[in-house]
Amino acid sequence: HSVKDQVKEGGTDPFAALAMEDGDGKRRKDVAGVRKSALLLVARVMMACLYFFVGLNQMRRVVARDFALFASPKRIQGIYHDGHDNNWLLLEFLLALPLSAGYKQEVSARALTATLFAEAVTCWRFWAPRTFRPDHARSHFVTNLACGGGLILLQAFGAGRYTVDNYVKNKKKM
Repeated sequence: HSVKDQVKEGGTDPFAALAMEDGDGKRRKDVAGVRKSALLLVARVMMACLYFFVGLNQMRRVVARDFALFASPKRIQGIYHDGHDNNWLLLEFLLALPLSAGYKQEVSARALTATLFAEAVTCWRFWAPRTFRPDHARSHFVTNLACGGGLILLQAFGAGRYTVDNYVKNKKKM
């Protein structure tokens, strides 16, 4: 049985049906349904908003340092490294642009996932002996892994109808 059939029979979560194909009985394998595409668009834009926010905050830090991409050793407070101040955030900001528009979604989602995992391992080392507030670092570490997992899930669902790639593909057909 499909998820839609299970929902009709009362056997599963009704929200799962929203992500399924629209039901006229005809399924197109190349393009997702309208509802699924709308949900995928909302998910892409919401995730991109997270990366825009942290990227803009990192840009403000860079501007405050007179456009130096890295903090000088004189400006580092104490012996602890601030994981919030890292340039992975700038790369995540740039990769969120094609993700939100649906341009090469599979590649941009994979690249963004890789940068999230790299940031988690290099900036949020809660296991290191001289980590300031390891509980806070662990929280950021797990959040990065969870967001990366969400991007993998988003990639598995596909991009949907509302993407730049689909728009370009339809224009080429005309």
